[in-house]
Amino acid sequence: HSTFYWEGIDGSRCLVHFPPADTYGSDASVHDVHKSETNMKDKGRSSQSLLLYGYGDGGGGPTEDMLERLKRMRNVEGLPKLVFESPSKFFVGIEERGECNQLVTWVGELYFELHRGTYTSQAQVKQANRKCEVLLHDIEFLAAIAKFESCGLELSSDIYPKEELLRLWKLLLLDQFHDVLPGSSIREVYVDVMGHFKGEYCTSSREYLSRV
Repeated sequence: HSTFYWEGIDGSRCLVHFPPADTYGSDASVHDVHKSETNMKDKGRSSQSLLLYGYGDGGGGPTEDMLERLKRMRNVEGLPKLVFESPSKFFVGIEERGECNQLVTWVGELYFELHRGTYTSQAQVKQANRKCEVLLHDIEFLAAIAKFESCGLELSSDIYPKEELLRLWKLLLLDQFHDVLPGSSIREVYVDVMGHFKGEYCTSSREYLSRV
């Protein structure tokens, strides 16, 4: 489906749209505009689709050439009519046109078919990430207990190294980037990440645990 409702495990629903051009970085070509119509899987239920154009993976946005091409294709025979509007307005339009009652509901997992194996790929990274989450949690927990036992007395930075813990948490979040943790990145990335897990976290965390 292209436009549908997705129902979560709690029974709640949200309106979903998968752009029929199958890209979030279109160069605003005639091919992509045409595909936005021909690949629309819910014709008869919904009358519009989104085209996400610009250099979207890594930033950059649309270029002047892309915008000019789209302006020239606004009302060309053989192509869908083009309108510049925000995603919010697009979804509101679906509701205002009364198309919601015709949409199907997908219940269950939505799995990106091009990222097969992400639950098991780079298992050592997944394991190390979880260990570091637990380790940092334990340090925070024990530091809180130490503060409680001190009856509210001001703790030194040696007992609760706030700045260093903040740095380690941020580093861990960086290593949870959406192409790192699933195992869909390149080799060089995992060399760096495992260096963090085996070096930064192990050395710092053990030192702080001994202090606490």
